[in-house]
Amino acid sequence: MSSLNLYLSEINSENLHQVRISLRRLRYPMEVFLKYFDRKKYWSFYKIVSSLQDLSGEVRDLDILKQNLNIYCNKDKSKTEEINFSKIDIKKEQFQSNLKLELMKFIHGKELKDFKKLINHHI
Repeated sequence: MSSLNLYLSEINSENLHQVRISLRRLRYPMEVFLKYFDRKKYWSFYKIVSSLQDLSGEVRDLDILKQNLNIYCNKDKSKTEEINFSKIDIKKEQFQSNLKLELMKFIHGKELKDFKKLINHHI
């Protein structure tokens, strides 16, 4: 949760990377323990985590694309004018806005509260 809150307070590529790591660390062990919990509640939460991981991946992919294009353009100055970085930035901003909204809904949503109850019930 701390990486999600950090990202929401300061949106940058490093914090995004930490969000992706946190979501991955949450999601993959969930696949192992699925059979031990109420499938409906567990699966609902799993799908949200999976969706957040995918959405954060979209933003991260654009970060990496832009970094790689900058490296390429610095090596070959003639190609700089051919690449429209503003389109990448616009798409990234759209994905970031959507990710921010979905993360806030996740943090404050019923599914997270229900999942915590479900886990605490089994401990």
